[in-house]
Amino acid sequence: MMSKILEIAKNSDHVSRVSPWKDRVYLSLEGFDASVRGDRNLKVWIKGDILTVECANGSPTSGILASLHGLTDAIIAAGGERKGYSDSINATYTL
Repeated sequence: MMSKILEIAKNSDHVSRVSPWKDRVYLSLEGFDASVRGDRNLKVWIKGDILTVECANGSPTSGILASLHGLTDAIIAAGGERKGYSDSINATYTL
């Protein structure tokens, strides 16, 4: 059974690829620039009903951030809840 958060991601214009791996589904976002360290280190995945966003090193480009915010705004609009960390990027979203 597909979770609602995965359904939103699959139907989003901001997600370019959905890749299942073991117990998670990794998302590739539109605007990805392989030459930018922050874009390469941004990890977005879904496990169950939770979307997790982590950015280890570097600053992501404005293109990938726009896609990330578009996706997370759609999740929040559907009733999702954000649990953030100490910055504006790293967070979990539960729906």
